[in-house]
Amino acid sequence: MTASLAQRLTRLAPGLVLVACAAVLYARSLSAPFVFDDLPSIVENQNVRALWPLSRALGSPAQSSVAGRPLASLSFAVSYAAFGLDPRGWRALNVALHAACALLLFGLVRRSLERVTERAGLAGSARGLAFASALLWTVHPLVTESVAYVTQRTELLVALALLGSHYAAVRGFERERAAESPVAWFALALAAVWLGVGAKETIVAAPPLLLLYDRAFASGSFAQALRRHRALHLGAFASWLALGALLAMGPRDATVGFGLPISAASYALTQIGVVAWYLRLALWPAPLVIAHDWPVATGLSDVWPALCVVAPLVAASVWACVRRPQLGFLGAWLFGILAPTSSVVPIVSELAAERRMYLPLAAIVVAAVLAGHSLLRARVPRGAFAALTAAAALALAVTSAARLELYRSTITLWSQVLEIYPEHRLRDRIETTIGLELAREQRLADALPHLQRAADLRPSAAENWANLARAHFMMGDLEKAAVEYRQAVEANPIDGAQRGNLGLTLAKLQRWQEAEPELERALELDPGNSTARTVLARVLVHLGEAQVLAGDLPGAIPRFQRAISLDPKFSAAQQDLVETLMRMRLKGAQMPAVGEGPHTPS
Repeated sequence: MTASLAQRLTRLAPGLVLVACAAVLYARSLSAPFVFDDLPSIVENQNVRALWPLSRALGSPAQSSVAGRPLASLSFAVSYAAFGLDPRGWRALNVALHAACALLLFGLVRRSLERVTERAGLAGSARGLAFASALLWTVHPLVTESVAYVTQRTELLVALALLGSHYAAVRGFERERAAESPVAWFALALAAVWLGVGAKETIVAAPPLLLLYDRAFASGSFAQALRRHRALHLGAFASWLALGALLAMGPRDATVGFGLPISAASYALTQIGVVAWYLRLALWPAPLVIAHDWPVATGLSDVWPALCVVAPLVAASVWACVRRPQLGFLGAWLFGILAPTSSVVPIVSELAAERRMYLPLAAIVVAAVLAGHSLLRARVPRGAFAALTAAAALALAVTSAARLELYRSTITLWSQVLEIYPEHRLRDRIETTIGLELAREQRLADALPHLQRAADLRPSAAENWANLARAHFMMGDLEKAAVEYRQAVEANPIDGAQRGNLGLTLAKLQRWQEAEPELERALELDPGNSTARTVLARVLVHLGEAQVLAGDLPGAIPRFQRAISLDPKFSAAQQDLVETLMRMRLKGAQMPAVGEGPHTPS
């Protein structure tokens, strides 16, 4: 092997290891099913079904997880074009994005530390410290939700934009020091920020963080940073105009913003506890849950222990930004990226979410690596730090693998949520999810208790009764199914599908008189309901035949005519109509005109 090849492999080794670790760790989770918000955002989202027209691919239904996030929506459309609804391809792309973020983090930390360690006499440590930081972050359990939960690709995309903008800016600063033009790198940094606007609102933190980084690592002061790199920073802050325009459209105004059930003050108090909990999860990542049910704080008494942790850390970060700006940048990164979701703007749909720590976690990991190295370098043999890093990475990876295993089963994933939060505010939705998955696996007896609890918890939801009725129908308990379908119809009288299901069930029970009006109404509400149309034709024939047997020949004819109009190929209806007309002719009764009768469509 030539010396140049060996050097090249040495340079590439950290990146290759990071990519390999991400790929191996997430390999078993690729085939996991779509879960929770994946269903409305991906499976049921018609906008992802085509890349053209582009305006459709860039948009998503209002209030969905990707509404107002055109870059995320476009990435979903690209995934659908490439993989259809095969979750393996979707998750493989998420893993690739995560690996790309790890590479950018490695590059950003290494190039930042090279300037710091030069002054501290540790110039040779930057590469190893950066690799340790990126490795521990890559395999940390707290980032698993952003990677394995497909819809949270929004977090990956905004992280890629934020990391990419900083890495490109750093390369630009380096070009300046080498007396070369930084324009191309600065343009790339701006492009990353502007693309991030279409990924997630967290990108709002990028412009001030870029300015802080410039001041701490490149220019030495805010005045110098603004004088030397005015175009870079003005261009970055200008992205707020585009972000404001997207937010003004109110893509998720039912769950995010002011004037919602949670006040800004209550939300801010609540987030003190949430941030303290995030910090604890960074150090001890358990339990990790896909949907937390965090209580709303009503006063300082609810959060004072957390406040005793968070307030000093915020104060220390502010002090460090003033007096030790390079160290303070880590605090700014942590709290600055958390600020959009953990400050005063209420997000009522989810008060706490692990994925919000995806990028802020990097600051904690880097700080821990630097602190560990500083404490150990003079006290342990050479190489001990690398061994400890490897042991920590292995422990984190094993914990992450156990967490990812839950994603392979919708039932185990959501059962864990109910174990931790038995009174979860979304319990009816969770019970429904578990019940439907059990039913899909033909475990109907196991599914019934979950579906029953969902209906009992939210009886006003027609779909809860319909799910329960469907399970009873599949088990052959038609009487219970009929009662529950009627509950669904009462909860939502204009749901043509459930009226049709009620009519079908009544027909199966041979309760023809009850089935007829339900099926007629189902077709009024949903003329395209082919099942209701077919079943109604059969019901009308049964009712008509009963009238014939009772001697009401004139009354039977309109029903036979209506059945034929619903299903022109229905031979039994045609035969009954002919036979009835012949009987009437033999009896000398007055013959009705063709199409005459109360059930004849206009």
